[in-house]
Amino acid sequence: GAPKLSSKIIIFRDVDSKSNSILGEFATEVTVDNTSYLMTIHLVSDILIQHALIVSRDFLTTLN
Repeated sequence: GAPKLSSKIIIFRDVDSKSNSILGEFATEVTVDNTSYLMTIHLVSDILIQHALIVSRDFLTTLN
């Protein structure tokens, strides 16, 4: 089934500086090159972003 979402409120600004909030978040394990990483996924409305997933710079730095 689907992961359980937390109801944590995180406010962020989009490229037009409009205030938005996440719909929820969940923790999951992501595997890259046979190494697993615990990652927090923040859900946002499809209206705000058209990509399936954006990976943060922090996570990419962890891979190096």
